Amino acid sequence: MCLELVLVKNWTVFVWLRKGLAGLVAPGVFVLHFLRDLMYGPDGRPSLLATITFGMFSLFAFVTLYLVLTGTKWEYYTSFATTTTTLSTIGKAADKFMNNRFSSGGDA
Repeated sequence: MCLELVLVKNWTVFVWLRKGLAGLVAPGVFVLHFLRDLMYGPDGRPSLLATITFGMFSLFAFVTLYLVLTGTKWEYYTSFATTTTTLSTIGKAADKFMNNRFSSGGDA
């Protein structure tokens, strides 16, 4: 299935499939679905590890934006950024491994 996102006037997003227009989705709804998919497993249930890693990355993003917008310099920002992004990446990789290994009927 080929998906193509086209941004049109008034921030409307059209989702096209090979056979034509599949639906019209408002950007806010599209973003919420994307964020929900980051925190839910392939079986449609919330994943604790995915939620924790998403929270760490969100914390990194919000703290970074705050520091940039206020012009504040934080002495320990490098340690904070390295820790949160590294743990988020490792956590997401572990979550994907567990989902693929244990949700698809693989040998445990």
